[in-house]
Amino acid sequence: LFYGSARRKLEAKLRQSRRRQEEIHAVLENKGELELKNKDKSLIQFFVQEHFNTFKQYILRFHYGIIFNDATAPLVHPLPWLVSWAVLVLGLVFFLYWVLMWSVSSGGATVTSWALNFAIIIVQDLTIVQFLQIFAIHVLSVFSVRPQLKYIQQVLKNTAVALMQSAAAANAPEELSVFQFLSPSSRVARMLVGENLLSAQILRRISDYDAKMCRTNNDLRLAVFVTLLLSVPLLVAFVSESVAESF
Repeated sequence: LFYGSARRKLEAKLRQSRRRQEEIHAVLENKGELELKNKDKSLIQFFVQEHFNTFKQYILRFHYGIIFNDATAPLVHPLPWLVSWAVLVLGLVFFLYWVLMWSVSSGGATVTSWALNFAIIIVQDLTIVQFLQIFAIHVLSVFSVRPQLKYIQQVLKNTAVALMQSAAAANAPEELSVFQFLSPSSRVARMLVGENLLSAQILRRISDYDAKMCRTNNDLRLAVFVTLLLSVPLLVAFVSESVAESF
């Protein structure tokens, strides 16, 4: 519905793949000719990244140490940088001034009530919310990532073993695959920057079936307990607002 037709959807995916291909190519080029090992590592990491959403990529970085882009951060023009920080600092100063003026005009009782509310919120955030956040992100989420990682590892291992065991396979033409056109890392593997990389030889032989295997358990969601747990604050807020409006 968003793209209007299957053709437009495919064209959008190809454009996105080309943009991502240029980014990966720039990262590999910045590593130089003497860092073949780091290039191999980065190309495989980019391939792994394609099979996970942003949230799961954070889990991979935190728990498994997978950094998808270890290149130097891009330069920022000084003028937008200074303007952004100026707006941020001036905004904080304005809100602080507004709170102080409101406190003076509202009286001590109102300020005390609001201070008590903020204190309760901070205590709840430090004791309950943070614990639930750690449990949901750093415990349950790992179980949703680990099965898919095992499938990706198995696919890469089988492809690498088949490539190393047969000398003819290294020179054989790669199988035509739709995934090779839609995958940014596989597109980079066919470029000059990946000519001498073992990881590029592996990625050039990833078939559509292999890509499907890599996405096995990709739709594995968090436990129902976490979903209900995250829904409770929303329900409480909705009920509280409804009760407050009824009076």
